[in-house]
Amino acid sequence: MQLTENSLQVFKTNTSENKIIVNILCTKLKKYLDQKILDIGAGTGDIAFLAFPEIEAILIDILEFRNFPISNRHKRIKADFFDIAYQFKNFNGTILLSHSIQYLDNRYDDLIAAINLINSKTLITVTNINTGFFGIFIDWVLINLPDTNPEVSLRGFPESCCYSKIESVVISAHVSEISFNKLAKLAAYLIDTSNPTYIDKIESFMRQNLQNPSFEIMQSIDVYKKG
Repeated sequence: MQLTENSLQVFKTNTSENKIIVNILCTKLKKYLDQKILDIGAGTGDIAFLAFPEIEAILIDILEFRNFPISNRHKRIKADFFDIAYQFKNFNGTILLSHSIQYLDNRYDDLIAAINLINSKTLITVTNINTGFFGIFIDWVLINLPDTNPEVSLRGFPESCCYSKIESVVISAHVSEISFNKLAKLAAYLIDTSNPTYIDKIESFMRQNLQNPSFEIMQSIDVYKKG
């Protein structure tokens, strides 16, 4: 995993993504955030801090993010999720996976086992849809940039854990920079690489396919219920 606290913060300052996610969670999907929340891959904790500060929540991330504020109703845990999943067996609350499946899907069987063990009645995911230019980019990455980790659809999840989708909200997040070189570095973050050669290739691809150093990422916020 190439993700760092700094690379995450740089990306968040150049996209509207989390502000939009927070707005949807505070409005259209607020009714699903009425009980304890297990935020897996919480990152800086900004979504939790802004969307549900009044709800008890556990924020898990493999990185520390100690310099970012959290609600006094929230507890931050620095750990590998798979190492501590057993602590949340039969969790009486909601699981939130906001752009974190990307960093868990290389251990698919462990992910399925952990989610089944936690056995939460409600699960919310935020994932990229990968259509339009960004979908073309991801297809190009999968062919041309080995050893990267783009966010792609995880077939059968979480349905294989006996969850059924009950509501879905599609959003569009804008990513922009002042130059194609800087945009390429942001895109490199999205596929979990810091390889300078790959960044050069990404910049070349974007110059060939975009008029300006910006693009949209379509995303889906999906709510699932157990059973």
